[in-house]
Order: sequence, then structure tokens, then C-alpha cells
Amino acid sequence: MSGQLARSASLCLLLTLLLALAAAPAQAQSVRIEIEGLEGQPELRENVLANLSLQRYRDDAMGEPRLRRLHGRATGEVRRALRPFGHYQAEVESELRQENDRWIAVYRIEPGPRVQVESVEARVEGDGEDDRAFQRVLETLPIRAGQPLNHQHYDQARNRLLEVASRHGYLEARWLERSLMVDPVGGTARVRLIMETGPRFRFGETRIEQDILDDAFVQRYVPFSPGDHYDEQKLVQLQYGLSDSEYFSFVQIQRDMDNIDEEGRVPIIVETTQRPKHRYQASLGYGTDTGPRFGVRWDYRRINRRGHHGALGYNISQVRRAVELRYVVPLAKPTRERLTWDANAIREDRGDDLESRRLELGVGRTTQWGSWQRTHFLRYEQERSIFGPDEESRSEIVVPGIRITRTRADDPTLARRGLYLMGEVRGAREEALSDLNFFQARIRAKRVQPLGEDYRLLARLELGGTGTENFDQLPLSQRFFTGGDQTIRGYSFEELSPEGEDGRKLGGRYLAVASLELDRRIRGPWHAAAFVDHGNAMMSFSERLETSAGMGIRWASPVGMVRLDVAQSISDTDRSPRLHLSVGPDL
Repeated sequence: MSGQLARSASLCLLLTLLLALAAAPAQAQSVRIEIEGLEGQPELRENVLANLSLQRYRDDAMGEPRLRRLHGRATGEVRRALRPFGHYQAEVESELRQENDRWIAVYRIEPGPRVQVESVEARVEGDGEDDRAFQRVLETLPIRAGQPLNHQHYDQARNRLLEVASRHGYLEARWLERSLMVDPVGGTARVRLIMETGPRFRFGETRIEQDILDDAFVQRYVPFSPGDHYDEQKLVQLQYGLSDSEYFSFVQIQRDMDNIDEEGRVPIIVETTQRPKHRYQASLGYGTDTGPRFGVRWDYRRINRRGHHGALGYNISQVRRAVELRYVVPLAKPTRERLTWDANAIREDRGDDLESRRLELGVGRTTQWGSWQRTHFLRYEQERSIFGPDEESRSEIVVPGIRITRTRADDPTLARRGLYLMGEVRGAREEALSDLNFFQARIRAKRVQPLGEDYRLLARLELGGTGTENFDQLPLSQRFFTGGDQTIRGYSFEELSPEGEDGRKLGGRYLAVASLELDRRIRGPWHAAAFVDHGNAMMSFSERLETSAGMGIRWASPVGMVRLDVAQSISDTDRSPRLHLSVGPDL
């Protein structure tokens, strides 16, 4: 009995093994694909590879039957991949051979002559026939008679007409004819794009669904009025404006096509989800300029139904402690205009027993115009400047000024191409409730420029100057210091400055700093960098400028670039190299 059971068990095991072997795929084959005949035509080559089934599945485990089946499709796939570029009579020779344990698929391609566009008939009928927006598109169509055929140009022409129709309110536009007719034998193509625009619609009433703010206030975000011609871009502006505000975490805009009136006015409905009224934040950080730092912040997003909002923060590090209060009043166009009141109590340690303790009260009106931002401000600053154990000064100044900035970047956190510009002028007069007269100007510029696939060039420039007959009375916060992670590496934080007879830093009348850095991506988020920094804070431009150079490692983190640099002074080679650690965006 036991022998019979043993034979049954052996038979079951043998059947299981046979089934497993039958179900197992044939040994996976390695495949190399070679394209011949398309040298110097990278677009054609890339499209051929993108359309080859064998290319898409070459990393999958496949046996010889599947390999040959995919190879058999290749000739048709190559011909179809060349047609969008006007090659309708391509000749393709294919070969599949095995060398050792590897298969090689070779495709020899003669793309043949390109089809020429014989005629293009494109026009707009209906209410939009005389619309200048359509006329501009028709005058600059990317597909024209006499040119080689490119399907992408046809698609672009069609999409541009559709985009104009949608953006300018022709919501019922339709194609009377939309065709690309190709004669492969004759080598010609004819294009017909004929659009019936239908009526041009207008904006109706806009209803923003929310109950946390006065309706009169949120209506200021609407960049159009009832009766204006419909413009899709205006709806995008409305969505961005509400989404970027302090008030809403979700914004969705819908056209109410069921309630269009007899004048063709489309009601707009905006659905929103409110943000929490309060936000609390805490932050920890470290930099070689500041040492360990800690901060807390409370944002009060809706102080009242008129959209006023504010914030209170406290920050502490080895070099700076500050309590900062801000109150913001949105103005007539809240996405572009605001009034900001602030009050700050600040204590800064600049080393060498230098210390600035000050109270600041200010108001500023900020206006956005295009990519530029302009702020007119008026500040009251009461400061105690400590120059050592036995020397200090006190000052009260009322400072009006204007600041203009511009920031443009392809990525605000990790820019590959970007530009930052800032210019500021400020001053004080004894006749205007100040203890001294001075005038100060400052400019700052940063540029990030890509160099090929993996390189970036980062350039930085900062200039400043102060005009005053009473420099000895100028408070420390209005003097120039430089050196550190963000200025001239190889020197400690704000180490560079004119010195008094006792060797203590006094701060400068002028500032000049320039930097050039080459950044190369190594792998993934890791980069290497080499840089040169040059500049100084000084009493006159005839004084020596310091120079340093170094290398560093970068990690592209979600909060910005983490930089670890080693820099050596070239001006003073007796100095030891200095390590710098900093975190933040490049612009």
C-alpha cells in the first residue's frame, strides 16, 4: 500500500514539473537594434525607434518566437514612422541575426523623397471672419504651399485656430472641413482648414461661491466685467489669483452654458474651498553664516471680511534675533496691489563686539506691473549701534525709498534658467525728523544660464553706495559688510569691512561683490561646482578687492539647493580654507 502511495506521489511530482516546464518561457534573448541610412537626421531616427515594437519591448524577457514576430512588424512600423515627416515612399530592408547569445536587428532605410505641400486653403467664416486674432494666425500658419510636408506643422495650424476660437469666445466653433490629402505617388499634399466660428460670446455675471469674505472684495479678483468679450486667458488669471491668495485652497471655474442669455453672455461659476484661518509653522536650520537657527510663525489669513491678513514671527540664530509683525491690506486690484504695515524688533551681532539693536516701523505700497514689482516705502528706525564695550551711538531716522524687483525662472526652487534683478534707493533728511542726512543706492543681479544638458552658469553682482557727510553717525544697519556663504566665500559672515585704528570693523560706505560659478550635474540630484568670488565693503573704490575660489557639492532637495563648499582666499593665501554650508533657491 505504501509503495502504491509512493508511486502516486512521484507521478504527481513528475506531472507538476512537466507543466511548469511547458509554461516557462523560452530563454530570454538580448536584442541590439541598429538603424542605418538616417545618419544626420536625428528626428527621423528618434521617431523610428519610438515606433518600433521591438525597441519598446526589448528589455522584456522574450523567446525567439516573439522576437521574430516583433521583428516582422518592423518594416511597416518604420514606414509609418517616416510619414509624419513627408516620407511616403521609404524603402526598408530588415535583417535579424544571432551572434553568440545576442540577437541583432538591422534596419537599412532609404527614406526617399519628401512630399511637397501643393496647396493650403485656410479660412474662417462666420462672426470671426474679420477678427484680427484669426487673421494673425492665418497670416503666420506654420504649413505653407511649396514646403516639404510635416504633419506636426499641420497639427499646429489646426490647434492654433482652435485655441483662438476658445480663447476669444467662439465657443460653438466647428470645422466645415479639416483635411490633409496626400498623393504618395505624385509626391504632393493638399491642406484644407475651413472653420465656422459661430457667434462670439461675452462674459455674464461671475458668481464666486464662498461665505468667508465680502462679495464686493472677492469680486475685485475678477479681471473682466459683464459684457466683455469672452477670453479664456482671463479665466486663467482669475483662477491663479484666487488660488495664490491667502484664502482658498481649491478653486474651480465653470461656464454655465445652460443659462446663456439672448445677448450671448455666459455666466461664470467659481467653486472654492477655504483655507484654515490660522496656520502655525516652526522651522529648524543650520548655515555656516548663522549657525543653528530656529523660527516660529503664526499666519492669520483672514482678520476680517475685507481680506486683511497678517503674520507674527520670531527667529533666532547666533547672529540675529528678531520679532516681526506684518499686517497686509489688499487694495483695489488685490492680485497686483497691497499695502503692508510692519513692526520689527531686531538684534544683530556682527562680531568684534559690533551689535545693532533696533526698532523698525514701516509701511509700503507694492504694485505688480508685468514681471516687475515696485514698492514705495516709508520707515521709522530707532537704532542703538554698539561698536565696543565703551562706544555706542543712538539714532532715529525716517527713511522714504523705492525698491524695484524682477524675478523670472523656469523653476522657482531649482532654476536651470532664470534672472533676478533688484534696485533700491533710500535716504533721510534732518529736516524730515531724522538725526542725519544720507542717501543710499543698491543694485543686485543674479543670472542662471544653462550650458548644454548638464551644466549651468551662475553669475551674481551686487553694488551699493552711500552719500553722507556724517558717516560716523550712520547706524550700523545702514553700513555695508560682506563675506560669507551668500557673498564672498572663504571669509566668515560679514568679515570684510573697513577697520578702525583699534582693528574693529566699522562697516563701509561702498559695496562691490561679483561671483561666477559653474555647476555640473553628476547623477540624479547631485551636482559639482567650481566658483570664484570677488569684492569688498570699503570706504572708497580705490581700496583692494578680495578674491576667493573653491569647489563644492550640491544636492537638489525639494526646498532648494543644499550647498557644501570649500573656499580659499586668493588675496590672502595665509588664510586657511573655509567650509560653507547653505540651503535655498539660487535666485
